Amino acid sequence: MHLTKSNRNYFKPFSRYKEDIHSLLAKGNWAITPSYMISAQLRYYQNDGIQLRNPEVVKPNYYTNSHYDRNTKQYDIQLTQKIYPLHTKNWLIDWDLYYSKLMIKQKPINKNNDENRSLNIQGSRITNYFTWDHNQFAAHQFNIGSEFYQQQQQSNKQANHFPVATLRNIAVWLEDEITLNKLPITFSAGTRYTNYKNDSNKHGNNQDSQWTSRAAISINPTNWLELFTSYAEGYRAPRLSEIYNDSRHFPGSYFKPNPNLRPERNHTIEYGLRLHLDNKLLANDSLQWRTTVFDTKATDYITTIIDGQRLDTLSINTPSVVIHGIDSRIIIPLLGSMLFSLTIELMRKTPHLV
Repeated sequence: MHLTKSNRNYFKPFSRYKEDIHSLLAKGNWAITPSYMISAQLRYYQNDGIQLRNPEVVKPNYYTNSHYDRNTKQYDIQLTQKIYPLHTKNWLIDWDLYYSKLMIKQKPINKNNDENRSLNIQGSRITNYFTWDHNQFAAHQFNIGSEFYQQQQQSNKQANHFPVATLRNIAVWLEDEITLNKLPITFSAGTRYTNYKNDSNKHGNNQDSQWTSRAAISINPTNWLELFTSYAEGYRAPRLSEIYNDSRHFPGSYFKPNPNLRPERNHTIEYGLRLHLDNKLLANDSLQWRTTVFDTKATDYITTIIDGQRLDTLSINTPSVVIHGIDSRIIIPLLGSMLFSLTIELMRKTPHLV
């Protein structure tokens, strides 16, 4: 368990700030039986302060916006369960439950015009891992799971830049990884179904669903070299902040809601190699090098733009985007337990506004 508390009083130009911060982190694990283990994590954060409502608005000699008494609280709770049904190691169930709540209350000092808003996040994710080993042919590692995820944004009429809204996401998936017993080859293939819906009492609603698939193969011609390639389809639903946000971005610019923002779809092809060399530089060392080349084509790519005339900040769909890149990483052991790590990433993104 970790508990902290701090108080801050400090000056900024033409204003006085104050913060009173409390935080708590607690973790725990319990092996109830050899086939059932549970772990929990709790995080709590609170910040009581006197701040300016919008510190970006500045005039030569004073701030035009008044001091606000702001209270921020956040709770994060996560519960993880590991279950081995039938007391066998060939079947593992991972079950995660999570809940988060962020609350912000603010009002002008010595006034009662409270602005209240909150964001609740709750979800459940359950994954089954099965191992099925054919002694003569191959071993299968199945991954079967589902997830429910929901965001709820609440606000009163004073906090009208954060409209009441809900986003719900449901997904199910199946993946099989096949390792050949007599050849150094591993295959994997999987599919996923995602359904999401968002709605707001101020800006309308939207709903969509998508099947995505993935396939990969890796080959180990030697014990120090691995060659791999994969094809994967992706699907990303827009976030609440991208759909409904209409708060201030910077002086003269406001976020503009876009309830018709569509999910982003993409497919990626990658290929590369991984080297693992022992005892090459120093005794008992282990040098690692991994390089991947990828090519991604996205449809309805979600990006943020600023309107050059009205200065509105808006999340939009770019009809087509192509992303090419290379990702290379090397890890070299030094003296003792020290490591030298270098990562190089080169990426080029080309939009096709068609």
